[in-house]
Amino acid sequence: MTAHPRGNEGRCPKCGTASRRMHSRYRRQPADTAIGAHPVILDLLVRRFFCDRGQL
Repeated sequence: MTAHPRGNEGRCPKCGTASRRMHSRYRRQPADTAIGAHPVILDLLVRRFFCDRGQL
């Protein structure tokens, strides 16, 4: 499966401030994923954003 982000910004989980300044990207593969009886591997490229308020 392939997924793409729908927006150009992220929100800080601590303060909720929106930011478009990307910090980094990393790969993530959630474990134990299945659709019905079929195992599925999700390969996600996750983006991390800067918090403009300095929270992260």
